[in-house]
Amino acid sequence: MSDLILTDDEVKHGCGAGQGARCCKFLLRGGVGWVCGRETELAARLIMATDMMAQRLPTEPYPQCQLTVTAQS
Repeated sequence: MSDLILTDDEVKHGCGAGQGARCCKFLLRGGVGWVCGRETELAARLIMATDMMAQRLPTEPYPQCQLTVTAQS
């Protein structure tokens, strides 16, 4: 799977950016902009990380998770 590059609007409304612990743990910022890290090699490390502000685990996706929206398209 290629990186899912997200817009600022998708990040705010689909990933919970700016909502502290409620923010998706897989939301990453890289050289190409915002990226969903759920299907990347970093996913296992992100799940196990305890020192992150974002704490929402994959069993609790944000209501408008972009992976869910993309899969339904």
